[in-house]
Amino acid sequence: METVIGYGNLRELRLAFPPEQLVAFHRSQSETSVQSPAADLRHALQHPLDFPALNQAITPDDRITIAVHPWLMEAAFLVGNAVKYFLETGIAAESITVLQAPGETSLKLTPHLAAETLEAITLLEHDPDNSREIAYLASTQDGERIYLNRALVEADLVLPLGTTTFNPYWGIRAGAEFLYPLFSDEPTQRRFREQQINYVAKQPWEPAIKEVQDVLWLLGVHFALMAVPGRKGKNAAYFAGTPAEVAMHATSLYRKAWQISRLQSAETILITWEKSPGELTWEEIANSLEMALPFVKPGGSIVLCCGDLSEEAQSAVATQKEAAPASRLEEMTEGLQLLLQQEDLNYTISTLQQYLPADALTAQHLAKAQTHTKIYAWLPIREEVMEDLNFIPLHSEKEVHRLLERPSTCLLMENAQYLFFEGPGKIEGGGSPR
Repeated sequence: METVIGYGNLRELRLAFPPEQLVAFHRSQSETSVQSPAADLRHALQHPLDFPALNQAITPDDRITIAVHPWLMEAAFLVGNAVKYFLETGIAAESITVLQAPGETSLKLTPHLAAETLEAITLLEHDPDNSREIAYLASTQDGERIYLNRALVEADLVLPLGTTTFNPYWGIRAGAEFLYPLFSDEPTQRRFREQQINYVAKQPWEPAIKEVQDVLWLLGVHFALMAVPGRKGKNAAYFAGTPAEVAMHATSLYRKAWQISRLQSAETILITWEKSPGELTWEEIANSLEMALPFVKPGGSIVLCCGDLSEEAQSAVATQKEAAPASRLEEMTEGLQLLLQQEDLNYTISTLQQYLPADALTAQHLAKAQTHTKIYAWLPIREEVMEDLNFIPLHSEKEVHRLLERPSTCLLMENAQYLFFEGPGKIEGGGSPR
């Protein structure tokens, strides 16, 4: 029986497994996607959940800040259309700020907005170390002083533009919760990193969730626009309205689409991502490995597959017609550099926990995976980086096929960065989740 799994930019792997070899295929259980993105987005803004139409809640003099989640699919399209919506309500382009997460500079708005609009709006990348961009908001009931990006604090309306995600520390985040501590100052982010990197419980950490809710209340966030990720690099749905209502609807759909119900291990796990290889991030790789690691049997292996840079890009390099798109995996931040330089992975993990660089969690997940299993990778990563990470490089779809043809049980995970399971449980033939 043939099994088809998506990877890269609308590419597919066609695999033939004997029935006893394929243990499970985990992917989104929702085959739907937004059919008319522009119309559906406008409908969500005009008919929000438990809130009047957004154009009735703002005045032409308002200052608007659109805060963008770093994992949001089709982000440029959504931001561009949100800006157009505000312009149509009478908001001046000069009064609109688009705020991106640290390290996020790839938002290409040119196809979606006129040149004069692009010149007038403000595009910001949050810098948690820049005190001039940080403003004091208030103190929580527990006495924590809250600092956020000035564009959020000084806005008349903050529009969180996010995507639904999961991790064990936060649980499902489907409302405006991603704003904090993402857009806070470095001491706050470091405090949360320290809590997360040492977190071993099976349930979301309630004190952190309460602090986030306090911050959103103090900031006065009354409206959110959230996407639920789907397959093939598309969103499955948009929800707009009060953060509580949006979170309830988005959580329900996300749970139906991405929750793993069958906890069974295998000797080989194939992880794929349905996105352009050049846009894949280390955070997505690390989170996917953390998700998959409990499912791999002792002595087994994990295969990572997103492909390399497209043939068109390689051709452009050869002919020097235009610059090839850079891979985001070329970005080696502090924690990743530490990981590449150290030979003792246990010492590396200890160092990450001590110094807590901004990418400490990503680097720790990668280090943990290296210590537990063999990792093969067909990704746009330089050979020397592969070697330093102890990844075994693959160079083609044919090599992936050859690896999966071995007589071993196999488990497939498409878009593993979104897959999740909750609570305690025993994985058949493996260990306990996380």
